[in-house]
Amino acid sequence: MIIPVSGMAVKEVKLKDGSHILLREAVSDDIDRLTGFYASLSSEVLIYSLSPYDRARVDRFLSGLGRDIIVLALDHENVV
Repeated sequence: MIIPVSGMAVKEVKLKDGSHILLREAVSDDIDRLTGFYASLSSEVLIYSLSPYDRARVDRFLSGLGRDIIVLALDHENVV
C-alpha cells in the first residue's frame, strides 16, 4: 500500500491492461525505490544513459527536489 505524502498531488492512472499505477512527486524517502528501479534495468536499456545509477547518484537527483520536479510512477511500492 502506498501512503501519499501529506499535501502532495497523487493521481491514480488506469493502464490499457486494466492495472493501476499512482503518479506522484518524488520525495527524499524514495532513494531506495529509485536505486532499486535503476538496478533492475538491463544494460541494453542503460546503454545511452549516464549510468551507473548507484545510491550516491540517485541521492544527487533527489537533492534537487527544491528546484526540480521528479514524477514517479508506482505500482504498489515499486517504481515502474
